[in-house]
Amino acid sequence: MYEYRLKIITDELEASLKLLDIDIIEEDIYSQKEYIFYSDKKLSDLLESMNLDFVENNVDNLGWQEKWKEYLKPGLLTENVKYIFDEKDKVEGKKSILINPSLAFGTGNHPTTKIAAMLLEELSCGKIILDVGCGSGILSILASISGSVAVYGFDVDKVALSNTSENIALNKCDNIYVWAGGIDSIKQNITFDVVCANIISSVLLNIKDKLFSHAEKYLIVSGILINEKDNFLEKFRNNKFNVLKQMEMDNWFGAVFERVNF
Repeated sequence: MYEYRLKIITDELEASLKLLDIDIIEEDIYSQKEYIFYSDKKLSDLLESMNLDFVENNVDNLGWQEKWKEYLKPGLLTENVKYIFDEKDKVEGKKSILINPSLAFGTGNHPTTKIAAMLLEELSCGKIILDVGCGSGILSILASISGSVAVYGFDVDKVALSNTSENIALNKCDNIYVWAGGIDSIKQNITFDVVCANIISSVLLNIKDKLFSHAEKYLIVSGILINEKDNFLEKFRNNKFNVLKQMEMDNWFGAVFERVNF
């Protein structure tokens, strides 16, 4: 496991880390900001290609798993649901999602995850959901505890899937079904009430037609930088869907598309 420390984070790097499902920790040290993230893969070539100054530490033998957890604080995923990393952080009367952050991604504190969660929460009850690129499973779990009939999720990262399954078990969600694979693993004629894809814009555009084809009623997308919004919406058109709702948070954008006359 590698630890990276930087003084600045660019939009390009943030988007690249989002694609890898890596969260960034912001820390104030003597009134100076420092940004920290952890990766199980060496990312020095990526950072050098962006001309960024950074410090890289191999923390495999330094108890990185516990070190990572020191930075994680529970917080609100939506107004109604809290994400936590320890059972003791549960609050009576408040829904919570327990996440094991052992792989350092999908913890719930990234704006794109929160945008997707808030949009998905409103549409989950009584619905069948598809979670595209499910990562840690936090959005699948949110849909489950928000009343969905069933949730199906997939991710191309087989390592991520072990974390997904662990988190599903921790939250006792028995109506979530996940597998390793891409969107091509779904048969062409299968549809879901709600399709949710929290992925960066370039990937969303690449699989646009398949996302719409599997969405029976609603398609939720998140992971678009604000400065990409207009260009994205121009390219992400489908004459069978209208934009139902848009949301912005901390330089990121997401939206719900609704099928017309479904």
